[in-house]
Amino acid sequence: MDGVYTLWSRPRPRRRPHLSPLEGLLLAVSVLQWRELHGRALLYCDSAYANYLQRGGLLGLFDDVDTDEIDASHALDLNPGTFWSLARLLALRASRPPFVALDCDLIVWRDLTNVFDPARIVVTHW
Repeated sequence: MDGVYTLWSRPRPRRRPHLSPLEGLLLAVSVLQWRELHGRALLYCDSAYANYLQRGGLLGLFDDVDTDEIDASHALDLNPGTFWSLARLLALRASRPPFVALDCDLIVWRDLTNVFDPARIVVTHW
């Protein structure tokens, strides 16, 4: 089952990608743990975040990186502070089931394969 991660620089202050050291560590552990238990980790991000993660040595954690979906949204005339979840929605639209959309700071410590029915939509937040 694919794990889908999303990062978008436009809602950030000055539209610059940024992760604190703790956020970078949580992202790395989340992706590595997901891959160990479930399979592929996919990233949907804009080019700014892809370049940022590449410079920081984190882009290689992901099995696939898609920048097209979110970069295309930059042409939309919208306020990213209001529509901060747009990138997640675009990633959900582009992903192929079964998948799990994960926050970058969520670490899944156990196998979820038999917990959720892949034919259903499940939303949860601990």
